[in-house]
Amino acid sequence: MKRRFLKLPGILFLIIGIFLLLNSLQNITGFVTFESPNIKSSSLLGIILVAIGILMLSHSRTSQLEQLVGVFNSRKNNNPEDSFMMTDPELFFGKEGQLNLKKFKEEIAQIKKGSDGEELIKIIDEAYRHRLKAVAESDNEERAGMAEAFLQVLEPNYHRPIHKHEQELEDYSLTREEREEIKNAFRQWDGKLTKQQRRILRGYNLVYSPMDPHSKISYEGTGYNISISNSPSHSAGDYITSNIADLIEKGRKHEAEQRKHKKGATN
Repeated sequence: MKRRFLKLPGILFLIIGIFLLLNSLQNITGFVTFESPNIKSSSLLGIILVAIGILMLSHSRTSQLEQLVGVFNSRKNNNPEDSFMMTDPELFFGKEGQLNLKKFKEEIAQIKKGSDGEELIKIIDEAYRHRLKAVAESDNEERAGMAEAFLQVLEPNYHRPIHKHEQELEDYSLTREEREEIKNAFRQWDGKLTKQQRRILRGYNLVYSPMDPHSKISYEGTGYNISISNSPSHSAGDYITSNIADLIEKGRKHEAEQRKHKKGATN
């Protein structure tokens, strides 16, 4: 953001520097041209100001370019190769000013085959990598994932850092205490649910559906379910506990992915 304010001072330094350089070349009075004793110092100052002006304008342009580089989802279909889009303000890859992930991969692969491919890749990398990394390491999960995909074409070993809230979101497993609670409730299976077992299932968003010859336990709203025998068994406790635990973890993961998808759709 600060670099944008370098543009105007850069232009002023450039103009003043050029003026001093021109003025130092000759000092004309009437038709007589004579050398000024301050020509050398004026010329040196002009060169310095011109150099500073060019440097400031260069930094300003870099900042403006970075702001134009971005990623978005065209939602063309469910294939990220087609839907993930990146803007191309420098028009490295054509006149459209944007391209999808598939096209980006193809273009980079083609450039690498050329004799000057390494140099061209370096130019593209320097122009776009900084901004793509900023997006990849932001809190916007959908755009961060897209930016990471494009970055990995330029830098295959790159992986964006996972934020704390994402780590928490990805942990769908039951705690030791939760497993013990389920195990204690289903230590014995009589073929029908007890009040305690119904309470446990309800607490984990599970629904029991009695059927013949096997009943079902489903994780509500996901389509995931398991079958359990209607016959009493004193040895089925561990088996049922393991199946219920797996069902809960699948259901939690499904819910988390749905929340993430909805969040991305609203951004």
